[in-house]
Amino acid sequence: MGGPLTGRALTIGICTSSGLGFMLFGYDQGVFGGLLANLSFLETFNQPGVTMQGQIVSTYTLGCIFGALLSIVVGDVLGRRKSIALGCTFLTIGGLLQATSFTIPHMIVGRIISGLGIGMNTTVIPMWQSETSRPELRGRMVAFELTALVFGFVVTNWMNFGFTYLPNSSVSWRFPLAFQSLLAIGTMALLPMLVESPRWLSLKGRHDDAQAVISRLLAKPLNDVEVVSTLELMIETIAREKEESTVGWRELFKNGRLQTSRRIMLGVGVNIMQQIGGVVSILWAELLDWNTC
Repeated sequence: MGGPLTGRALTIGICTSSGLGFMLFGYDQGVFGGLLANLSFLETFNQPGVTMQGQIVSTYTLGCIFGALLSIVVGDVLGRRKSIALGCTFLTIGGLLQATSFTIPHMIVGRIISGLGIGMNTTVIPMWQSETSRPELRGRMVAFELTALVFGFVVTNWMNFGFTYLPNSSVSWRFPLAFQSLLAIGTMALLPMLVESPRWLSLKGRHDDAQAVISRLLAKPLNDVEVVSTLELMIETIAREKEESTVGWRELFKNGRLQTSRRIMLGVGVNIMQQIGGVVSILWAELLDWNTC
């Protein structure tokens, strides 16, 4: 079940891998904003108009949508770690395609593939981290992901600003696009040393493996009382959830005992309110100002 890390070291490893994954999310959100006024970029792609620039940018979001939907299909089949590895593979390929592109179709394909990876990772990583964290640490761990996201956006802004001093070199836009592949590789490189979600293992009936993971997370022997009780509670909770609700698309619109519809609307509403103020547009406008100064 992975490497020898246990207890605090294992938690830090999971937090680091998750943080890199969300840093990459923030990085990808802002990386293209600094390239749309880059002289070398515009010359390479024959001075694309505003409409074409919008298509190049928006195809990434289209890929994210399909990536999130894909994770619904493969997430419970492959498991959390393999799903994240698949998302990072998409991101690595997509980043390299973008960094080596000379035509708009080439760039768009790379954007879509990167979007697939981001859509998968932003769906699976929070679930994986919450399922491998102690209850008292869960909130802080997920909050750390959002901090890493903002930090990734900061990194891409400063990187784009720094490359404004090389306006006529293709490195000024190829390196920022290639850098996302390095972050994806970093996220994926840590996974073999880490553990699978014990909840997913229990869902698959692999209770012995789940117990071994819980033992590593708690840094306690397999037969320790806390390890056994945690596993029993997990098995009982999963069994109760299966009895009380039938998992399906209809559950998204029901507001029964589990308040599924209300929870989804809360999560969706917060994200809509975050974006509806136009914060990304303002930041991109600032990046364009940097490039045109």
